[in-house]
Order: sequence, then C-alpha cells, then structure tokens
Amino acid sequence: MKIEIEVTDEMISNLLCGAFEGGSNYWLSSTRCEMNGDRVRADRTTIAFEKGGAVVCVLGEAHDKAGTLEYRLDRAALERGLAVLRKDVPYQFAQIVHENDDADTADCFLQACLFGKIVYG
Repeated sequence: MKIEIEVTDEMISNLLCGAFEGGSNYWLSSTRCEMNGDRVRADRTTIAFEKGGAVVCVLGEAHDKAGTLEYRLDRAALERGLAVLRKDVPYQFAQIVHENDDADTADCFLQACLFGKIVYG
C-alpha cells in the first residue's frame, strides 16, 4: 500500500528559516544566495525552489568533516533531505508532517539536505 504525504513549499521554507535563524548556527558559518551560479540578493528561505536558484551553505572550519566547506542547497537537495528524514529519522519527518517542528527538526532537515545524513547530533 502506498500513502502519499504532501510537504508544502511553505513548510520547507519555515524549516529553512528555523535552521538559518538558529537551529544550525552551531555548525553553519554563513550562507549566500545564487541564481545560475551568480550571487544575488534573495530570500534564502525560498530561492532554492526556483530553477537555477540555490543557497550556498558554508561550514565553519571546525566542522569540515568531508574536506568541503561549501554545500549547495537547491530543489534537488530539498527533496533528498525529505527522503532521508522519512527513511532514516522518521520522528523528525513526522514532526514536519504534523507541523510540530522546532529548531532541532529544522537542523536535522538542513543536514539531511546537505549531507544526506545527520552529521551533528
């Protein structure tokens, strides 16, 4: 039996806000918005939904675990993050679906999007 669950762009945008405004600040050093590879001034909670749009997430040097300090957050990364949470961290996925998410949920979501797993805590 297959059950489909809708996670809206607004729900994802709220998660990104939670991650960028505090949930992930202990490992995330900075962000910048890009459109087709060029820096732009944009809302970092929504640009990743746009074709060619991305948020480049820069890790603090102390948190570099894979030899990379920059990760791109685009539409594909958002979808990957949801799939990772649904499979590997169902509690946090349920918090998103029931709109009961918090800074911890937002942090787990951003990590899942960028790294494909939960790396920090």
